Amino acid sequence: MRETRRGVRVVNEDEGRRMLKIGEVSKRSGVGIEALRFYENTNMDTLVALGTGAARADSGGVQVVDVTVKGGYQPAAILAEAGRTLRLNFTRREATPCGEEVVLPEFGKRAHLPEGSPVAVEVTPAGPGVYEFTCGMNMYKGKIIVR
Repeated sequence: MRETRRGVRVVNEDEGRRMLKIGEVSKRSGVGIEALRFYENTNMDTLVALGTGAARADSGGVQVVDVTVKGGYQPAAILAEAGRTLRLNFTRREATPCGEEVVLPEFGKRAHLPEGSPVAVEVTPAGPGVYEFTCGMNMYKGKIIVR
């Protein structure tokens, strides 16, 4: 076991190279298609350690992720399953106008985000892929990675 540059402990070199590659891709350009290939072969604990938000299921089976809006989206990459409803609970923790709205173009959804109040946005990704969400000014960007 060794520690990577990102402070994540890994068991073997193969997994470590995948993790560093994911970290570098997401640090430079958000999570793109190149990173999706690595996500498909990486276990959930590793992805969570890299700052990816894995959806948890509520009692009704809805996937739920809490997203903080402050200088961007945290987490900016969200893992979800296809065919199941995903509830994104956005909480804006800043006064800047960029964080006032979230837009999910592939789902035809947008929501106003008042400062300090959680706002739930529900979508149901039909199939695997990468779905983007942005602020109304297209400056903050996030991805929903669906398996």
